[in-house]
Amino acid sequence: MIRTILFLLFTALLSHTSAMSQNTPCRSDEVTLAFAGTAVEQARCLLRPNAIG
Repeated sequence: MIRTILFLLFTALLSHTSAMSQNTPCRSDEVTLAFAGTAVEQARCLLRPNAIG
């Protein structure tokens, strides 16, 4: 019983943090009009999963 409650609490917290990260825009450099970071960081930000639908 306690394991189930802890599991549900953990998954709720985990889903909340991933939902919050989806609401933040990808970093960009306004001078060069390009995304900031390495190519891998850009891909992670731009290709992150969404919870729509």
